[in-house]
Amino acid sequence: GEQISALLVEGDNFMTLNEKLGRLSGDSLIRELCALVTPIVNAEEELSLSQLHSSAFRYSAAQFMLIIRDCDSKRAQLLADGLRAAVEGKKDWSAAVPSWTASI
Repeated sequence: GEQISALLVEGDNFMTLNEKLGRLSGDSLIRELCALVTPIVNAEEELSLSQLHSSAFRYSAAQFMLIIRDCDSKRAQLLADGLRAAVEGKKDWSAAVPSWTASI
């Protein structure tokens, strides 16, 4: 009876950035993306009366998957919206990337 949500997070236009900046810079961007998203999910877990249990793992080149237990689709949508806004709001990406967006 437990609800599980999965969010697939992808850095937009990653392959273009990766080709332009090089693989090491691309990997750095992915690590930054994950580092930005993880505390937001953790904060959501702390606010929950019933603790969420999330896992994150790299899925492919510029994608990683968040699996969140005890999370219905409405709550997952709100979380995804917050994650997208956080990525869009970050202005100090590595490799001189001034801004970046993500699709979730």
